[in-house]
Amino acid sequence: MNRQNFLRVTLFVSVLALNPAVAEVNLRTGCDITATQDQNQNLIKSGIADLLEAKGLEREAAERISQDFVSSNGVHLAAMVQNITENTRLTKEEILGYLGNEALFGKDIRLDRYDTLIQMHTKITQAVPDAMTRTRFRGVATLNQTLV
Repeated sequence: MNRQNFLRVTLFVSVLALNPAVAEVNLRTGCDITATQDQNQNLIKSGIADLLEAKGLEREAAERISQDFVSSNGVHLAAMVQNITENTRLTKEEILGYLGNEALFGKDIRLDRYDTLIQMHTKITQAVPDAMTRTRFRGVATLNQTLV
């Protein structure tokens, strides 16, 4: 019985001692996450604008289309793209190419929807996704829905 009480007291004291340190780390990473999201959002905008310019659009028109597309698709677009790249085999360049084409035609993209992700995969790879890929996209769609 003494051993159990000693473990409980030790655990309780360590939680009390480390709680302020844990809270401080969370506050700092929260600020870092916001700054990183802004940087990633700008990278998405410039990546789409570069792709549109490579397709023959003037720089100003490409930047305007890219800005309109990114602003209409929400502030979490960069985080959603990152979720896709981390959980599937699609690269950021492939996704930006797809988003650039959709922006060029003025389409609205919802990366938090499973059917949109499957359509994107099919257009990029020119193949129907297998069961494992569909499962991954289902998880990505769920994860992206938490961001909306």
